[in-house]
Amino acid sequence: MAIINLEEGKPTAEVAKKMMIASLERIKKQGGGPVKIIHGYGSSGQGGAIRIAVQKSLALRCASGWVKAYVPGEKWEIFNDETRRILDMTPGIRQDRDLGRSNLGISIIFL
Repeated sequence: MAIINLEEGKPTAEVAKKMMIASLERIKKQGGGPVKIIHGYGSSGQGGAIRIAVQKSLALRCASGWVKAYVPGEKWEIFNDETRRILDMTPGIRQDRDLGRSNLGISIIFL
């Protein structure tokens, strides 16, 4: 699974979103597959601006079909339909350490 860490360097939400899109375009050109996006939850404990911007962008890209499947980290568990769909497409990621941990600081997608 590819990993995109948007927390490094503490970018603004807009910069992080641009970094994510550029990384996803590169990964998609290389054949796609599952991607874990580390966006953090925000230092205030209220949900950070990067998390909100990333998840809005991912939801829109999923609705348009550009992203095949999207699961926010808090729903990355085996009882979620989208999680099972991603796991069926890439069984090897069943060993992901965040699976079933309700990690609000990540999102999982399949390109």
